[in-house]
Amino acid sequence: MNLYTLKHKPPPRFPNQRLEALWCTVHYRVPHLPERLKMRIYLVRGTVFTLAFGRVYRQIARETEVHIERVVFHADVMEPIYEPLPSLESAGTDLRESLPAWCTALGRQWAIERVLPPLSDKEQQRRLQATEAALPTDYLELVRVCEGFQIGDAVVLGLSEVREVWLSSGAYYLLAERGGGFLGAAEGERAGRVVYLHHEYSEPCAVFDAFAAALEHLLTRAELP
Repeated sequence: MNLYTLKHKPPPRFPNQRLEALWCTVHYRVPHLPERLKMRIYLVRGTVFTLAFGRVYRQIARETEVHIERVVFHADVMEPIYEPLPSLESAGTDLRESLPAWCTALGRQWAIERVLPPLSDKEQQRRLQATEAALPTDYLELVRVCEGFQIGDAVVLGLSEVREVWLSSGAYYLLAERGGGFLGAAEGERAGRVVYLHHEYSEPCAVFDAFAAALEHLLTRAELP
């Protein structure tokens, strides 16, 4: 659930104004379900923006009794931080030349553009620690030198744009997208595998051991725009 606000009446902001920050995880339950549920709250530029519920949210949306068991905080919202947008002016040929070899190979078939400069080492580690999945090795190799790019009509997301979505099959961290197709890592993934997701299906359509192979699969899907 994304909480949009009116531009002429913006809400108060916390001093921590990162582009996106995971504020806390709320662990809760409802009386008629045995399983424990969780919901994450994300800030964008210091304001509460995303309430990310789990896959059973539609079953409990109308519940009037909810028991919050604990809240785990991941960021200090009162710490003054301002994170500038990556500069497109510094992106270009130089960054393309630093991309891994597998990117160069894919670039022979699909043009690579809008390569964004990487996050600082400290920021990379912070975002990786907040991700509850082992991301593929070749994707980690990529984000060390850039913060994502456009390839053909697909977008490879940098660490600052990785977001979590929930399907009936579980939660996934999205790493790339093209039309209604997505690449993601399942929450709790330990082997660094990547799945191909399609917006019309609740289950992954394919599984890959490497991000490069998954990205090529995404780019060649004829059913996507």
